[in-house]
Amino acid sequence: MNFSKKQLMWAVITFAVYTLLVNWKVALLLMIGVGFHEYSHLWAARKMGLQTKGFYLVPFLGGVALVADRYKTYGQQAFVVLAGPVGGGLLALVTAGAYYITGIPFLAAAAAWMCYLNIFNLFPLSFLDGGQLMTTITYSLNRTVGVVLYTLSSVIATFILWRFNPALSIMVGVLGGMSVASEIRNLMAWRRGDTWLCSDSWLNPPKALTKKQMLLTVLGWAATAVLLGFAMHILKTHPEADLSTILPRKN
Repeated sequence: MNFSKKQLMWAVITFAVYTLLVNWKVALLLMIGVGFHEYSHLWAARKMGLQTKGFYLVPFLGGVALVADRYKTYGQQAFVVLAGPVGGGLLALVTAGAYYITGIPFLAAAAAWMCYLNIFNLFPLSFLDGGQLMTTITYSLNRTVGVVLYTLSSVIATFILWRFNPALSIMVGVLGGMSVASEIRNLMAWRRGDTWLCSDSWLNPPKALTKKQMLLTVLGWAATAVLLGFAMHILKTHPEADLSTILPRKN
């Protein structure tokens, strides 16, 4: 994959920030874990025939994969979204396997952190992968229900994230608020029959999921969460997997 100068710049900034705050090993771990997760989204998008623009790593905010084309179906979107936690989860399992083979303590903590990262992303909240999967299902069933649940998930996500990452909470609050306002405006105009006030993406949405696709989406979502949760449960039996062991401040 080719990286633009901006992407490389943000990668260097991310590495520098995390190295200064913790150490270079943790910085590298964070970048690999998040980077592989985002790359998995892009891999899936290309499999769907969609154009991509790489991904960005941003300190404290994680990463964002850029899909240049609009999704033609919610099935495409569900596949691309779920690929992130699945790919990131596979890396976590490989890392856990490497720990059991080598006995290197850092690998246990790294695997546990990667499991946590990808499980967290599966929560059905706003901009998280789980929230986007929920959107593909709810909008396929009923657009009004979709807008209501999307609004609620954005509000809940903003408050929950505030406890863990205020910067990310603010970003979700601002961007989510703008997106929610746009969706509500589109919904109200659409219900009044003022379709000329609706955005093109609202008037020409992706093709709805079939019942089979909905079932596969839910099963894929649940299976990934259960597998990663089980892996975390096993790793917790090892003191080396304690996340605090990889967060020492530099002397």
